[in-house]
Amino acid sequence: MKWSTLLSKVVFAGGQQQQPPPPPSPPPESPFHGQQAVQDLATPRLSSASTGGDEGGFDAAAGSSPSAAASSARGRNELESDFRRLWEEFRSSSSEKEKERALNLAVDVFCRLVKQYSSVAQLVTKLVEGHIFSFVIGRAFVTDVEKLRIHSKGRPLRVADVIGFFSDTTELGICPGSNLLYAVEVLVTETNDRQPLLDSGILCCLIYILNSLLSPNENSTDTLPVHQEGSRNEKNKNLDPMQSRRLEIEGSVIHIMKALASHQSAAPSLIEDDALQVLFHMVANGSLSVLSQFRDGIVPLHTIQLHRHAMQVLGLLLANDNGTSAKYIRKHQLIKVLLMAVKDFNPQSGDAAYTMGIVDLLLECVELSYRPESGAIRLREDIHNAHGYQFLVQFALTLCSLHKNQTLQSSSKLASEADASVPSHRLEQDIFSCDLSPQLSRLLDVLVNLSQIGPSENGGGEEEFCKRYDSWDDPDVPKFHYGSHYSSAGIVLFYLLRLPPFSTENQKLQGGQFDHADRLFNSVKDTWVSAAGKSNTSDVKELIPEFYYLPEFLENRFNLDLGEKQSGEKVGDVVLPPWAKGSAREFIRKHREALESDYVSENLHHWIDLIFGYKQRGKAAEDAVNVFYHYTYEGNVDIDAVSDPTMKASILAQINHFGQTPKQLFQKPHPQRRTDRKVPPHPLRYCAYLTQQEIRKTASSVSQIVSYNDKILIAAVNCLLKPLTYNEYISWGFPDRSLRILTYDQDRLLSTHENLHGGSQIQCTGVSHDGNILITGGDDGVVAVWRFVKDGIRRLLRMEKALCAHTGKITCVSVSQPYSLIVSGSDDCSVILWDLTSLVFVKQLPRFPASVSALHVNSLTGEILTGAGVLFAVWSINGDCLAVVNTSQLPSDLILSVTSATHSDWQDTNWYVTGHQSGAVKVWKMLHCSSDEAVNSKSKSPAVSSGGLSLNGQAPEYRLLLQKVLKSHKHPVTALCIPPDLKQLLSGDGSGHLLSWSLKDDSFKGS
Repeated sequence: MKWSTLLSKVVFAGGQQQQPPPPPSPPPESPFHGQQAVQDLATPRLSSASTGGDEGGFDAAAGSSPSAAASSARGRNELESDFRRLWEEFRSSSSEKEKERALNLAVDVFCRLVKQYSSVAQLVTKLVEGHIFSFVIGRAFVTDVEKLRIHSKGRPLRVADVIGFFSDTTELGICPGSNLLYAVEVLVTETNDRQPLLDSGILCCLIYILNSLLSPNENSTDTLPVHQEGSRNEKNKNLDPMQSRRLEIEGSVIHIMKALASHQSAAPSLIEDDALQVLFHMVANGSLSVLSQFRDGIVPLHTIQLHRHAMQVLGLLLANDNGTSAKYIRKHQLIKVLLMAVKDFNPQSGDAAYTMGIVDLLLECVELSYRPESGAIRLREDIHNAHGYQFLVQFALTLCSLHKNQTLQSSSKLASEADASVPSHRLEQDIFSCDLSPQLSRLLDVLVNLSQIGPSENGGGEEEFCKRYDSWDDPDVPKFHYGSHYSSAGIVLFYLLRLPPFSTENQKLQGGQFDHADRLFNSVKDTWVSAAGKSNTSDVKELIPEFYYLPEFLENRFNLDLGEKQSGEKVGDVVLPPWAKGSAREFIRKHREALESDYVSENLHHWIDLIFGYKQRGKAAEDAVNVFYHYTYEGNVDIDAVSDPTMKASILAQINHFGQTPKQLFQKPHPQRRTDRKVPPHPLRYCAYLTQQEIRKTASSVSQIVSYNDKILIAAVNCLLKPLTYNEYISWGFPDRSLRILTYDQDRLLSTHENLHGGSQIQCTGVSHDGNILITGGDDGVVAVWRFVKDGIRRLLRMEKALCAHTGKITCVSVSQPYSLIVSGSDDCSVILWDLTSLVFVKQLPRFPASVSALHVNSLTGEILTGAGVLFAVWSINGDCLAVVNTSQLPSDLILSVTSATHSDWQDTNWYVTGHQSGAVKVWKMLHCSSDEAVNSKSKSPAVSSGGLSLNGQAPEYRLLLQKVLKSHKHPVTALCIPPDLKQLLSGDGSGHLLSWSLKDDSFKGS
């Protein structure tokens, strides 16, 4: 490229970059990055560029010959002046040769200045426009590499040419190629904006360079075999300069590629030049033979390490792609390319490390196919058609059967022995040390196919079912694919055996005792393998609803004696997959998250067709391999017409115990569910961007906020709005100890109710969602339950029951009709759960260190929120402490109000808000203790502990992390509300101020 053309591109790039750059993607994991890596790389380069000469330095404007050693000794200010002069000369010169010379000198000075600055971003900003400089450096790099490619006449670049380009010294005593590589690495590591480098096309050039470094022919000619390399190093502990320089170049190239690949526009930048296809073939073809070549001593260790890094680069490109690669992968059939690389996979052959790398890439493609962008769904079809799912299922089964792979261990030892002869450099990652659990976890996450009965991709089993169907010849029994059923009483009891009363029913089914321990539900993996394995065609059971909402059924909470397996292992809690992190609640949460995903929504109609729809019976059922035993279908047997008592009893037993197919509801294909719904941005997820405005001021303290029909309604102190229409409210605290019901608009008195708590004053109230049940709590410690009834025109309150357990006055109550729950708190530091239907005691939570001041029950999740003093805790519907946190270092900053999100998106239900005595509104997020964010935030958030609660030694498995403190209230925050439309967070205080916190612009969308 001519420099005049380059300058026009510079002007264009500069005009496109006037807006502030977007936040950078986090740098990828790398064994070498940051300032230390830059320093290590810079040292040999600068010494190689110093060829001696005049110690007086050089005058760039005069064009005298420079000396690298002298230039490095010049002061920082003089070097900065030299850079600006050279940069201006590059910009203004009309001679192509002078432009090239000025740029080479400017880059050389820049590389020397880097060593004197702790912040490269600050250096670039001080010297020149950062985005323009990055673009120019990238285009210069591309231009030089293109010259090498033209010289190679269409063949892959030779390693000698590449090393020469990055090592040659000009007559001015500088190394242009080495400096450009160093400058690119510095810019991609230490500056925020990587887009200009991607716009320059440098990533394509790096792929061609990497391809030359991995060329088998070049490896055999340019490097010594491993055993010769080792013997030579015994005599000379240092590698020869060519080999040492090659290792440095490989390290820099991989470092730059990983950093750029983490950008979302990286993959699209490769599509136009087909460089993405080159990378796919490079990774797949190299992985077929490189390990065997290493063992035969043909290629050195660093070459197979380089292959592994190339896989990681491709994985980063796919993981961070914005969706544009799906069509390209389909067009060039790149799924088949990857599958060809592992078609002969054998775990005992020692190539499992490479196979796992390819599997990771296949999983990235599968996950790319889940995205809503154009071409993604068809990419998923390609994966099916290329037998990609079958391979992944087989690979998952193989991983499940391998407790420890001795081949991998021996390969690791072999690599370590070979590595002892190679000097330390930045590619010394042992690629053989493989942990099987991450790949298995990801596999189990994606192997779901709702277009067929039974577990995903049971290809062999389906073939057996079809053979049985075709060969069946019995005039009395119609043909069927499955002799068992996917849902029956036995299956329910199989899964729920740890949970009363199902445990008792399970024992009854087995003659008074549990089945043999080896046949019980003990492991999710074993149950899945049983249903998915080709050898077992009788196991077609589906999951039950409890898998999506009830973690308790996976735990042996009642210490049932379930026996011991033949291996001697005692059966207790269900063994969960590694991705559940040992937590039944996390297992259920991720299951529910998958159920709520767009992929399930897109394919749910297939399942409906099979279970309730047109594929349930007839020819459509036969084609879908969905025909069950005829007794399971409604109307297929007239039990009253069977006269033989033994036969009738047999048929009834089969119907009752072996499952029944539901009533057919649809005769035509069910329409696909729309997934293009627009969910408003969650105000708590983007709490950093919330802005406030006052929307109302009242004369009294705000005790309740309700959003109804796009109206914001508030209640004053000692008042409660009455559902469903909220046109009435309840008021108490009068000197006569009465409770009154008034109209909201006009404050007209509707009824007065006296002596509800005898001579005691009412302290708090709660109302059921339908407005028919009233709960009152009084000074006497009684929680009274009342029902609204009418006697003509009179309104009456009929006592249902007085709930007695507290020893102090009741301070707060909360009612949840969806979960049939009453929660009451008292100043005796107790919180008690009551059943709203049967009006009986359910459970008392551990005693709190302070009086309970705030309660809330989430109507979607059933979680119970409690505030006592400064202690905020989240509890499950069954009273398990999920998380607890001290919200303030000041004991006087009491929690006065709490609320949580009720969001349709299952991922956004773990956000909470607390209102405090100081006027602060605090936003919290609950994360599992093993999550990266929770681990990294330990030093930034209040310490996780029981907070003075007696939890029987069981630490909460979740952490509450403070996300934002909203400071605008000058008085205690007494009420909080998140409206159903999720457009705002409402907060009210003791002085009557009502504030709205909302997202006012789209700035948060880039976060």
